[in-house]
Order: sequence, then structure tokens, then C-alpha cells
Amino acid sequence: MRQSDKHKPGSHAIALSSKRARSIAASGMALTLCMLSLMLFRGLFSLLQALIIPVILALLASRQPRVYTFAASVSLLVLTLVFFPTQFVFMMIYLLMTFLLLNLLLLTQSGSLRCWLLFFPYLMLNSVLLYIGLRLTDFAFATQLHTMMLRLSGDNRFRYAAIMLVEAIFISSLHLLAILFVRRRQIKTARKTHDEPVH
Repeated sequence: MRQSDKHKPGSHAIALSSKRARSIAASGMALTLCMLSLMLFRGLFSLLQALIIPVILALLASRQPRVYTFAASVSLLVLTLVFFPTQFVFMMIYLLMTFLLLNLLLLTQSGSLRCWLLFFPYLMLNSVLLYIGLRLTDFAFATQLHTMMLRLSGDNRFRYAAIMLVEAIFISSLHLLAILFVRRRQIKTARKTHDEPVH
């Protein structure tokens, strides 16, 4: 854009309107992908929801104004309560994971080492969140998730804890890899933009 174009009447309003349109479109896409995840990954595959939804929302929040992420999150909670009520508690857990993941993303700006050092507490928090989601879902909707996990672990609570930890390791590791990948792409894009000649 030439210097004279920046001061044309209405150019700022057009740019602002275009930015809002992109943010709304990104929020709608994120909401659609999250709902598709809820629709497609059910039962034994529901663990994939915990992999996908926090990453989608964290990426949205990292690239768009937070108000759009908040609106998408509230819409997601409402739609989940209406169409997938038994997933409502876990959806709140996924939103908490998003908050943790977003802060992990921000920490990668100061170096990957610090990010890796905080991976263990992130992993443990995810493990606790998954267990809380399981128990609250049982309490709220009279499901038998806890009983099913006990049977899967042979009524051994140490094995039960190990299963929850393995799930958390799987989820948290893929979260971290996704965030590091996206962060590197953002750095490359920023460098490429910086190196482009100004016309």
C-alpha cells in the first residue's frame, strides 16, 4: 500500500471491516471444526476431542482478538449443552485445556526451553482435568465412565491412575508438538514478511 493510500477517506474503515470479517470467518470455522469433532469422535474415539478442540481454540485465540474466541467458546458450550449434553462437562475441561495451552503457546515466544520445562506441570494438570471431567460427568448425567475405567484397569487404582496418565501424556505431547509447529510457522512468516521489500 502506498503512503498516500493510507490517508484516503474510508480506507481505515474498510481495513477494519475486512479484519472483522476475517475474525468472524475464523471464529465460525473454529466453531464448525469443534462441532464436527464432537459429532465424529464418539465413544472410544472421544479422546480425539481432547486432542483437537483445545488446539483449534488456542490457535484461534493466538491469531484473532480474544473477544472472538470468547464468543466461539460460549457458542460451543451452548451448542454442546443442546446437542451433546453428556459432553458438556468435558467441553468445559477442553476450554480449561485451551487456557493452559494458550499460555504455553505464549511462553514459546521466549524460547522453546522454557516451554519444555513447563510441560510436566501442564501434563499433570491435564491428567487431573481428565479425571475431574470423568467424575463430574458421572455425577451430572449418571453415566458409568468411572466404573468402566475401573473394569478396564481390573479394579486396580494404580493401573487406573497409569491409564489416566498415559492418556494425558498422549494428549499433552500432541498439544505441545502442534503448538511448537505453529509457532515456528509464525516465526518463519514474520521473517519472510520483514524481509520483503517495501514498495
